[in-house]
Amino acid sequence: SKKTADPRHFFANLISKGNKKYEKLDIKNKNSAEQILNDLKGASYEVLEIESKERRRSSLPPYATSTLQQDASRRINFYAAKTMKVAQKLYEGVPIGKEGNIGLITYMRTDSLNIAESARKEAREYIKNRYGENFLPEKPKIYKTKSKGAQEAHEAIRPTSVKRTPEQIKQYLSQEEYKLYDLIWRRFVASQMNDALFDTVSVDIKAKEYIFRSTGSTLKFKGFLEVYEIKEDDEKSESLPVLNEKEILNLINLANDQHFTEPPPRYNEASLIKTLEEQGIGRPSTYASIIYTIMQRTYTRLEQKRFYPTNLGILVSNLLKKYFNEIVDIKFTAGIEENLDLVAEGKTEWVTMVKKFYGPFKKELSDAEKLIVRQKVEPEKTNEICPKCGKPMVLRDSPRGQFLACSGFPECRTTFSLDREGNKIEKVKPEMTDIKCEKCGKPMLKRVGKRGPFLACSGFPKCRNIKKIKEPGTAEPKKDSSKPS
Repeated sequence: SKKTADPRHFFANLISKGNKKYEKLDIKNKNSAEQILNDLKGASYEVLEIESKERRRSSLPPYATSTLQQDASRRINFYAAKTMKVAQKLYEGVPIGKEGNIGLITYMRTDSLNIAESARKEAREYIKNRYGENFLPEKPKIYKTKSKGAQEAHEAIRPTSVKRTPEQIKQYLSQEEYKLYDLIWRRFVASQMNDALFDTVSVDIKAKEYIFRSTGSTLKFKGFLEVYEIKEDDEKSESLPVLNEKEILNLINLANDQHFTEPPPRYNEASLIKTLEEQGIGRPSTYASIIYTIMQRTYTRLEQKRFYPTNLGILVSNLLKKYFNEIVDIKFTAGIEENLDLVAEGKTEWVTMVKKFYGPFKKELSDAEKLIVRQKVEPEKTNEICPKCGKPMVLRDSPRGQFLACSGFPECRTTFSLDREGNKIEKVKPEMTDIKCEKCGKPMLKRVGKRGPFLACSGFPKCRNIKKIKEPGTAEPKKDSSKPS
């Protein structure tokens, strides 16, 4: 922290040892770290160098199918299948008062970033009138499609008119339609706005022969961030106090934190779609169906929005790699797409391409039919005992996660759901309450699910009204309505 005016504290990381710019510091073990801490005892911390510069953050292009699915997953908690279902409705049209049925967005299955000139002009006019000339770039922003073989016949996903702001038509849309339209509208408008500007400061601090570094960032001009927020760690860095070179600082604490190299996180929907696109697997229209299929066939399960392979998925994957190794290779699909593009361009004969693939594939298929024997996926045994028949309970998989089932199935069909920590949820008989359903007037029942107790209408299935029960001392939870369809 500073000793004088503006005595704010801030963090700095140890980056090097020595005065060379800069000797790489390699701390291999705990003993090395302890040695550095001993060396720094009684050290004076002096500001060695201050570097200030302006950083620009450019706006993102309008949505294509893959980026819409990724952003909808991250920002509004929509599954890919749900995103496409709601987008289809917005594309086909929604009744907007006296205007009648209006298509609100352009075609939503596209990998193109093209924008019609009329739409770009309308957006620039809107930005100038709404936000001012400072937010409008001198020249229109034009984005190029990165993916090879992109179908340029369609535009990027955008509102059919930026003049139909989300707030103006909110009353005509369902909650889900409004959320997705708001996302598409903001991304498109932001794509035609000026860059955001940040003032960044990097400070090097010398303590004996060691160099520490601290960086800060302050938003100078919002630009496109006025419309479309970017929630990233680098945009959250705090501003530093005003510092001067050779200034002596106060040491508040010298922390010795150990960081371990962690494996890459498991895929969620957004990261899986991004990887499919990067590897050239599938087309924009197939991402949602790929994810839907691996879930419905129980090859994977979702836990805390991350994909985990099931025993069945692992078994099927191993069989495919053994008997169809070339086809399940990650480069196979991308290669087929390239060959199909060559056919479309008239550079190769489709018969030649099909023969080259089908000959080896037919042999592999024939061999697999002879050699593959029917295999049974054995569920994982547990120490739980079935309360009805006394047999052991086993772990089974479903698209929505794991659950406990009696090993005596089908004679005994006892099952138990598991909560997010994997603990058994005891089945509780629904409890009648005095609360009336606001939709049909029937009494509400208190039930218990994976996420705890909730109220459900006793008129089910005719009335499907449910309400979460707010626990004392907690904020009202947000309604999660983005289950796979």
